Amino acid sequence: MAKGSPKTILPGRRPRGRPALPPEAGKRHPLGIRTTAELKKKIEAAAAESGRSIAQEIELRLERSFDQDTMLARVLGRLDEFEEGLLRTRSRGLKVFRDAARKRRKE
Repeated sequence: MAKGSPKTILPGRRPRGRPALPPEAGKRHPLGIRTTAELKKKIEAAAAESGRSIAQEIELRLERSFDQDTMLARVLGRLDEFEEGLLRTRSRGLKVFRDAARKRRKE
């Protein structure tokens, strides 16, 4: 069979090896970084403790940092909404209080 040609699978037989991934799925791209000896030791220790490779540990921690950024943005957005609601409620309460005070003065 020529290299690159599709394999023929006989009926009743399963293909050998791991199934092919779709293009780009699971493909890793190199990313060289420089770091301090202290951080490298922490990453190595975390990788050893979790049973992951150093590359897997770094990738996981980077992905989590982006997830945390997204979560923080959501929380801050909700805090802004909460603050606006409090200000509206306070404003309404002050208006009711002022109206009541004006009404008493007229009496």
